[in-house]
Amino acid sequence: MLSFASEVSALARSATTGVIGGLSLVTVVATAEKGQEIYSPYAFLVFGLIAVLWLNRDLTPGERFATFVSGFMLASLILYGSIVFWLNPGALGIPVLGHAWRLGSMLGLAAVLGAGATLLTNFRGTKA
Repeated sequence: MLSFASEVSALARSATTGVIGGLSLVTVVATAEKGQEIYSPYAFLVFGLIAVLWLNRDLTPGERFATFVSGFMLASLILYGSIVFWLNPGALGIPVLGHAWRLGSMLGLAAVLGAGATLLTNFRGTKA
């Protein structure tokens, strides 16, 4: 039986990983000279979220999926907000649908990666 405490613990770890990942993404975007440099912090974010799921193997597949997607989207929202409000304030002139499709594509990517991470961490230990 899953306890409320383990769900909160997984979400707290996911949020922490998402915030740290988001801040690292902002740092890379603010200081990078090439656009490809964004891939390594995203890879570390994905591996960090998979580690969070691995540490919380008692979660159901739906809870693991939601934990991954929430951490990934938190990091992506931190990055997107910093780009729109701080690094490129001119992006505020983009229509709402322009922002919606960008965030929707990030949500789609988070869902695909979350499904893979959920399957990857589907191991549940057997009791002897």
